[in-house]
Amino acid sequence: MYKSNDLIGKPVISLETDKQIGFIKDLILFWNEGMVKYFYLETGTILNKNDIAVPIKNFKRLAGDWVPLVSLEALEKIHDDQGERWSDYKGRKIISNWGREIGFLAEIIFSFPDGKIDCIEISDGLLKDFINGREKVPLKAFETFSENMIIIKEDLGGDN
Repeated sequence: MYKSNDLIGKPVISLETDKQIGFIKDLILFWNEGMVKYFYLETGTILNKNDIAVPIKNFKRLAGDWVPLVSLEALEKIHDDQGERWSDYKGRKIISNWGREIGFLAEIIFSFPDGKIDCIEISDGLLKDFINGREKVPLKAFETFSENMIIIKEDLGGDN
């Protein structure tokens, strides 16, 4: 399993040239499918930057530390209909369907190479994260995504 923070900012190396072609800037998510399907890369130079999407299935990794390797043939231009960016959701407030403020969306955990989202991590602040750890919530607990918050199902027990 991988977390977004394990990948964002990592350089991406071309399989053909063994040179860096860019770095992972974001993840492209398909929440309704529960998948990370693309890595959003920034390539080029300071004066000529390009944003491209690379299907997660086209990445390879070296043993040990994660070093993203990709074939130049796998690069695609980003289209608006290609999922949603992780950075647009990170930090959103998480509220239970009972109205309890739980924390904020801190991390996404997914498998490689299929990109299946396993769960998300909710932060309740640095001190509480340090003392108690972050709460992990399966994606199936998500009820609603709004512009500024996410509502998840919370079972408070008792009769249903």
